[in-house]
Amino acid sequence: CHEELKKLDVDYRKAGVWCTCRDCGKSFDIPLTAHFCRDCHTTFTFEDAVFKDVYAYTLKEEVKEEASLGLVMITPISDFLMENGFKVESPAFLKGKSGTNHMFDIAAYKERGKTQKVTVIDLAVSEDVVSEQSVIALFAKIYDVSPDNAYLIAVPKMSENGKKMAELYNIKIIEAKNQKELVKALKEQLPRD
Repeated sequence: CHEELKKLDVDYRKAGVWCTCRDCGKSFDIPLTAHFCRDCHTTFTFEDAVFKDVYAYTLKEEVKEEASLGLVMITPISDFLMENGFKVESPAFLKGKSGTNHMFDIAAYKERGKTQKVTVIDLAVSEDVVSEQSVIALFAKIYDVSPDNAYLIAVPKMSENGKKMAELYNIKIIEAKNQKELVKALKEQLPRD
């Protein structure tokens, strides 16, 4: 009739959803949703389904390597420090003068007379050379926290600029390619008093 349809449910009404099969072309109004179990090969409807929250997380390969390397390196450091009379927290959260909590990979505490000495350790891992950004990040934290000693473990090694900055900021650098090198370097550099 070519009339303009203006009022819903007076001039016209919504018909709902209309579906067409892509294979045979048959039209229908409500599609029947079916689910398929990959384990037992059963087909079932929405009403028959049992819904559970199931979470699955995966890490990218490069992150997996970095995470496992971090754990592989931190555990022997913690063990070594405990064997040498330190109380160890890993990870450690220390409150700075600003009131901000800073996270360190390891904080080691040792009683020295009536005072407690605090040593903080961070780990930086790279495929080739650890950049000075790790030194800058650690410096920002130790500036606020003021530990007695600060170590940055660079795996496999620290850049030349990073070494210069660390010396300026009184951060001790330990370069190591593996656990054995790391523990040996710690033995040499750890304060004896």
